[in-house]
Amino acid sequence: MKTYAETTFGGDFSIPADYLDPYVRDRFNKPGNFVVYPPNHYYYYYYTLNYFSKGSNPAPPSRENWLGTDDRGRDVFARLAYGFRVSVLFALVLTAIGTVLGVLAGGVQGYFGGRIDITGQRLIEIWSTLPELYLLIIFASIFESSLILLIILLSLFGWIGLSDYVRAEFLRNRTQDYVRAARAMGLSNWQINHSGGMCCRIV
Repeated sequence: MKTYAETTFGGDFSIPADYLDPYVRDRFNKPGNFVVYPPNHYYYYYYTLNYFSKGSNPAPPSRENWLGTDDRGRDVFARLAYGFRVSVLFALVLTAIGTVLGVLAGGVQGYFGGRIDITGQRLIEIWSTLPELYLLIIFASIFESSLILLIILLSLFGWIGLSDYVRAEFLRNRTQDYVRAARAMGLSNWQINHSGGMCCRIV
């Protein structure tokens, strides 16, 4: 959640604190101080080194390093955990963006239909034919590679598949009797959508 510098605990450098450093641990052991360590003490940073390893690196799994260390003495389990965290965060963000864009695009097309549906569908078909891999290579060569850039580029195409399903569902529901009755009563689009949601929940 937060990275503390070594100076926070009385150290001399403003680099991130090494919680395995005997000096830092001695500060925690003083009266009035406490610390809650994770089960794996090398999980603070993915580049934390085991300076007190008795064997040579890379080392096999042990009680201190559950999956061993790499050739530089870094804990393999901590590096896998950090990599897993980035992968899961990337997947969740990409899924959330794709879901929002797909529902909006498909919902607008399916609800209004007509020219809006036809025009939107043709634009989506043209957009889906663009070579996604080539665009990724081109943008990666122009801009500095980063996780945010990758999310933006993949989000440009990740919503197309979902929009087709949402569009089909809206096209099906717009012909239901309660929608026709609501239109005949002169209700607005917002009121029709809200009443449709209420009907779905009641059913």
